[in-house]
Amino acid sequence: MNNRDMNNAPLPPQVKKKGRKMRYVTLREEDRQLLLHLHSFIYLHRGFIEKYIFQTYENVDSVYRRLRTLEEAGYIKSFMLPISDFDHRPSKVYTLTMFGAEIVEQMRGVVHWNRRWTTQVPPWYQHQLMIAEIVKSYELKAETAGLEFKEWVTEARAFYEFRDINESKKNHNSRIRPDGILVIGKPNSDQNLGIMIEMERSYATREKTLRKMEQFNEFFSRKEELLPKYDKKVGFEHPVKAWKVLFIGSNDAKAKKILRDLKGEENHAEVSVMVTTRQEANMDPYGDIYRYLSDPETKRKM
Repeated sequence: MNNRDMNNAPLPPQVKKKGRKMRYVTLREEDRQLLLHLHSFIYLHRGFIEKYIFQTYENVDSVYRRLRTLEEAGYIKSFMLPISDFDHRPSKVYTLTMFGAEIVEQMRGVVHWNRRWTTQVPPWYQHQLMIAEIVKSYELKAETAGLEFKEWVTEARAFYEFRDINESKKNHNSRIRPDGILVIGKPNSDQNLGIMIEMERSYATREKTLRKMEQFNEFFSRKEELLPKYDKKVGFEHPVKAWKVLFIGSNDAKAKKILRDLKGEENHAEVSVMVTTRQEANMDPYGDIYRYLSDPETKRKM
């Protein structure tokens, strides 16, 4: 599809059915980036969009007007929601409509979208807002560290079930579902690192954390067999030669709890495991912020 087709996208079906007279919306590059970001993170709040996507707009009012135009044209949908546990004042949170998801499919050739995300906001929407902030931190600060942010793989793409045909469906260890995968490496290099992200909820139990570790161990214990299959399933844009798992706690106390929950797992871990906090990942993702299971008392670089 050429740029002319994208700029003059057809009116959404819901607009036609209501009989409204609306002009075609000319999609700007920032609009396309918004749709792609919403596909990657599902939900974004207005502050994120203003800071990272609609950067050329003069003021907040201009951002609101453009978002309202895109919403009225049927590309996006907004909800008034609290954006964090610490600030209960409602703010606008945006997501794709099904029409917006169709536009993303036209741009990318493939789309991973669930209609329910558009119609009803799930309890985990704040989790996605936090994931978006962290991924942006890794993306924007990579160059300063002499690295290149190659790709973000969404949870929908990263999910993988590798249960054998004769294996019981109750074996929950035969699947991995990270919150996403960061692919980072040197510029112009195929020697890239894949980091499976686990953003822990505030009240994650030890049982849940250990189960995730067991799933990663099961997967990486069969890496010679499974990684080539996983590469085809995910469709990585850049080759991944090394792997790590990163657990992110909401604060220092939660990060220390993750380390306590995983104590002893370093003796039979099949993959290198790091732990840090959300604040550290946002502030200095390429600095000495990571505690490894093999040396939990020392903070090191990735």
